[in-house]
Amino acid sequence: MSGYNPERAKARRDERRRQGICTTCGKHPAFANYASCEYCIEKRNVRSAKWREGNRDKINQRQRARQRKDVAAGICPACRQPNPDTTRVWCPKCRAKDHARYMRNYVHKIRPDGVCLRCDRPVEPGWKLCPVHREYAAAAGVKGRAAQDMSHHPWRMDENARRAALQHF
Repeated sequence: MSGYNPERAKARRDERRRQGICTTCGKHPAFANYASCEYCIEKRNVRSAKWREGNRDKINQRQRARQRKDVAAGICPACRQPNPDTTRVWCPKCRAKDHARYMRNYVHKIRPDGVCLRCDRPVEPGWKLCPVHREYAAAAGVKGRAAQDMSHHPWRMDENARRAALQHF
């Protein structure tokens, strides 16, 4: 009998796992608490990253469709449990967890003067951030301003209308 035999493959994997060698290639010892060796783990990671990169749009569309369907059915898209609060998308438990994460990661902690708000490095006089984080913040600001479409901003539209009116005179 030729071909793939699932029972034989499972027995082979179980035997390799018992011996502590890679269940995929059977050549190297298993890495830490994994069933595969570090070479097979790396190959699998590279292969799946390549696949995800090529199918990113398809994956995102599928996730958005699932989330829309969950919200319409009254299910929290974060934990996939029934959402008792029909006025919100996320359930109260997930909102509380998200708020706690936000408070932990993004709200500035009280630090003494002369210490960076994001790390414990010293700052230059007159600044709140160390030079490293000041550079990150400046780059993020430039990127954010570049991404904004200001052509439809009310002030910009008023200015464009004023200029167009002045050209007619």
